Amino acid sequence: IKVEDMLGRGVEGVDVIVYDKYNVSDILNRSSTSPSGDVTLSFYRSKPLTVEIRVNYTTEDGMPVENITSVDLDIDDIRKTVSREIELDLADLRVIIVDVNNVSIPNATVLLYSGGELTRSNESDELGTVVFTRMKFNTSWEIHVVFWPFEGKLEPIYEIRQVLLDSALKNETIKLPVTDMYIHVLSMDQYNMKDYWKRGLPGSVI
Repeated sequence: IKVEDMLGRGVEGVDVIVYDKYNVSDILNRSSTSPSGDVTLSFYRSKPLTVEIRVNYTTEDGMPVENITSVDLDIDDIRKTVSREIELDLADLRVIIVDVNNVSIPNATVLLYSGGELTRSNESDELGTVVFTRMKFNTSWEIHVVFWPFEGKLEPIYEIRQVLLDSALKNETIKLPVTDMYIHVLSMDQYNMKDYWKRGLPGSVI
């Protein structure tokens, strides 16, 4: 049995149970998936039967995700290996932080809230991106972005966004009211020159 998320990646640590569909107390085997999302469950019965495979997973946020599938096994199937792939409703959320010019903003703090509780947090990388993996599909989240644009500013820039995780890879771009400011310190002679903005006094303290 191979258990995958919605992006086709194997999921580790999934609880997998196989039992007789018409006698649920008859548990044939139980184990957890490997880092590749695979698990082999061995059992034997001397008659055809229908089994149910129940897979259970709990996300980093504490949300349970489950899937159940049935497999009809005739007497020949009982005597050989049967393979199945099972998909769990687990999706990724990619948050992209940019300024008003659509330039990536690194080192912004991104926090995820569900039901008013903080569940995950991370900082944007050099591309302004934070990826939260294997979240429960079709759930609503509140994204909080906190960014200190420069040292000495009294308070950070704060942005809140509501998002529904409705695709296997949800991209959410958040634009902060931030831009670059260039300061040129000039002498009077430089100021009167053509293209004065290309010149400046080195070593000036701003």
